[in-house]
Amino acid sequence: MGKDRASKGRRSPPGAYRINAWTFLRDVFVRAIDRGQLPLLLIGSAFLIVLWRLPEEQLLPLMEKIIALLASGRILGYVLFILTLVAWVVHASLMRRAAHHEHHRIGREKSEMQELQTRQNLGTSKKR
Repeated sequence: MGKDRASKGRRSPPGAYRINAWTFLRDVFVRAIDRGQLPLLLIGSAFLIVLWRLPEEQLLPLMEKIIALLASGRILGYVLFILTLVAWVVHASLMRRAAHHEHHRIGREKSEMQELQTRQNLGTSKKR
């Protein structure tokens, strides 16, 4: 009960906090909400929980049925839809990164031009 003996006398630095499972889950969910990926996270988690809880003797027939449906082309539309979504996410990420670099390049060029026009060092407006 209480703190264990090994940690007596040790104090964490001010402002530091310990990360536990609940803190980790909270941070993951907040990040998913910020990026708009919460529905995907919830659907994926529900799917993994169902697979985990499925008895072993039912798992193999399920996988065989899914492979048979893939081979017959009956669920090809779903697979293509998922692949399209993945490709869209990757493309959007690449475009965001390219726009970010372009904004920084334009900002640097603007600052250089202003320094040439005013003939003085304008300093920096970068936030650290």
